[in-house]
Amino acid sequence: MKKLLILTLTLTGMSLFGMEMEITPPVTQNVTFITKDKQSFTISPEVANLIPTIRGIAAMGQFTQESKVVDGNTFQLIVQAIEQFLQADTTQKLLGLDANFFTKHTFSDTPALTRNVLAPILKGKSAEDIDEFKKAADFLGIEGFADAATAIQNKAPQVYSIADLVALEQVPEITQGKLNLSHKNLVSAVGIALIPEIKTVTQLILDSNQLQSLPNTIGKLQNLTRLYLQNNRLQSLPATIGNLQNLTYLSLEDNQLQSLPDTIGNLQNLTDLYLDNNQLQSLPATIGNLQNLITLSLAHNLLQSLPNTIGNLQSLMELFLEDNQLQSLPDTIGNLQNLSWLTLENNPLSDATKQFLNQLQQQHPDLKIYMDE
Repeated sequence: MKKLLILTLTLTGMSLFGMEMEITPPVTQNVTFITKDKQSFTISPEVANLIPTIRGIAAMGQFTQESKVVDGNTFQLIVQAIEQFLQADTTQKLLGLDANFFTKHTFSDTPALTRNVLAPILKGKSAEDIDEFKKAADFLGIEGFADAATAIQNKAPQVYSIADLVALEQVPEITQGKLNLSHKNLVSAVGIALIPEIKTVTQLILDSNQLQSLPNTIGKLQNLTRLYLQNNRLQSLPATIGNLQNLTYLSLEDNQLQSLPDTIGNLQNLTDLYLDNNQLQSLPATIGNLQNLITLSLAHNLLQSLPNTIGNLQSLMELFLEDNQLQSLPDTIGNLQNLSWLTLENNPLSDATKQFLNQLQQQHPDLKIYMDE
């Protein structure tokens, strides 16, 4: 016999269900939802899995639910919107890439696509009806619906992710292998693999956005030779970055990177790596695998040490380390036979390290070393 559960969730409870959603198994059978005006709806597992509150409770074995908050007409609009969303071509492609994408990120990562789906459903509705819709969406934990409804009311288009650009057909043309997505105010690169002919791109320009992370699918762009990611908000890089075997130029200045993945050492063809103005405290030992690296720029970070493997970079000519927290350097720095430029200003170098550097400069007259007196 099915149990009846009365939902009287607070905002805190909804938050808990949202957290629970990440670890609970998906709903696998129909869920019955009874609205406050006693209308009954049978919801498919596909729809239920995109409603965090329903998914959270159904995962505990409760498959009949009653709400004292949501009315029948509003709930019908919500279900209709989700069903339309699941039928959208772009959505199907996204679900094909990552079956858990929407259950993890709901609708907030694709607001343009969400608005496109909601607009005809909410067309002609009164302000009171739309407010009721937003209230119900918030109660059910559907991130992105309320914001999308507000944007529709205000007629304020917003692009959040690359998936949005694809949905709106606003992806710039790929010209001679170059795709320029700079200054698009993008917060998410989700959907990068959806761009037609993306695998033909050799230069990808994503600088000056608000990207906080990169999707694992970035590693599928194996024809890339130059990748521009400077002036974003990246805190980490996916391990799949190491799959970009043809990459020669990687620009990551002015982000919030705290570490680099070990797979950075797989970029065997990399010649230029720019990491200035981040929050790096150390480098992975695999950095020494970059045998073709010519320029390594690490100025304005929080580096306290360098790995001994730095001395393996036999092609390195320029090493920028100013404005860090280095007190010493590994002796292997002396192995860099092609090094011609080393900057170390504004580091708390020990006297012994300064003496070592003076001796190094005497041994290599062509090496320019810049450090504080």
